[in-house]
Amino acid sequence: MFERVLVPVDLSDKNQRALLQALEMIDPEQSTIHMVHVIETIQGIEFDELSDFYQDLERKAHGALVDLSNVLEDRSIPCRREVLFGHRAAEIIRFAEEAGCDLIVMTSHSQSDEHPHAGFGTISHQVALLADCPVLLLR
Repeated sequence: MFERVLVPVDLSDKNQRALLQALEMIDPEQSTIHMVHVIETIQGIEFDELSDFYQDLERKAHGALVDLSNVLEDRSIPCRREVLFGHRAAEIIRFAEEAGCDLIVMTSHSQSDEHPHAGFGTISHQVALLADCPVLLLR
């Protein structure tokens, strides 16, 4: 069983699957699930120039995280929700390290025979390669 599981979410419908998988891998009495959403910042533009835009995205992300975490609260499982800003893969990895997560569970794009290299640049692939802890990718 894992004690601190990170579930990065992109606010799409597929996040529920990752969260339910994480629930199967924890001890409800001793574990915490961390859910993070990373808002990708626009490089070359000062953060303050787009502060209203980022605040609106942050507000929507917090609401979505609360809605998604209801399944955890119904089961009395501790949940930490965070909205971060920056490069998505780098922020997920940084957060996992700082929070001492011992597993990351996230969804991934399916690979196809026609385009076998298509998924190599995805966020999930980057996290799987660079994270210090195990990463479970769901397709």
